[in-house]
Amino acid sequence: MKIEITKRGVYDGEGKQIPVGTQVTVKGDTVPGYLLNKGRVIGETEGKTPVTNPAQDAQASQSGPDRQELLKMAATVIDPAGFLADGRPDVRAINAELIDDAAPFTAEERDTLWPGIAAAVAADRQAG
Repeated sequence: MKIEITKRGVYDGEGKQIPVGTQVTVKGDTVPGYLLNKGRVIGETEGKTPVTNPAQDAQASQSGPDRQELLKMAATVIDPAGFLADGRPDVRAINAELIDDAAPFTAEERDTLWPGIAAAVAADRQAG
């Protein structure tokens, strides 16, 4: 599915902001949470029903920057054993730090958000 970015705050896998107007291709037939309210579906829509509110959970209601900040805060306080060999935080360790009403992170969401905050988390962990 193709989506045109309509608002700022969408980042690529390297943590760089994707400019408004850029068209991106995503897998599947639903808009990912990090693109909700920040893009519009373009292209073939005949025979398909648009999904305007796919979830009522906290993850869907938070923006990408909000989820990225939540990930950063959790990664800053987890035990060093909660990190994978490549430096990414284990989602189980991250989710254990979340408050009860926060939607848990998936590995896919972590991998999308992590590049934009990895250096800041490393600096915070060394300072703390």
